[in-house]
Amino acid sequence: MRITITKILDIEAKKVEFTCAAGSSWGRWRGEEAPELGVFDVELEIGEEVEQWFPAPSPAEEIDAGGPDAARSIALSGVVERVDDDSVLTLRIQKDLVTIELAGRDRPSQGDGISLKVKNLDIYPYWL
Repeated sequence: MRITITKILDIEAKKVEFTCAAGSSWGRWRGEEAPELGVFDVELEIGEEVEQWFPAPSPAEEIDAGGPDAARSIALSGVVERVDDDSVLTLRIQKDLVTIELAGRDRPSQGDGISLKVKNLDIYPYWL
């Protein structure tokens, strides 16, 4: 996923605000170097099991934190690309993929539109 870091919210905690084609949010930069403003290719990971998800027949395929307040949940919506036996699914948000681990037995099926909320996004930069 290509993101633009628009604001450093907390340099010590590496918390940043970003925009991308799917929307805007905040997350924790997991690169070795301190985060900087600019454009980066990254992988997003959710560092927690997702307790609850909701069917979304026509998902918006977006990321939206509603602002940088850490108390707010980050909303994600997309289409399920793959569901593994170990409760890990791959969610397509526009042209990008995010891996999510689900808690519990209830799982969506491949092709389902879903929405969910998480407390944190981890941002891992990579260089092409």
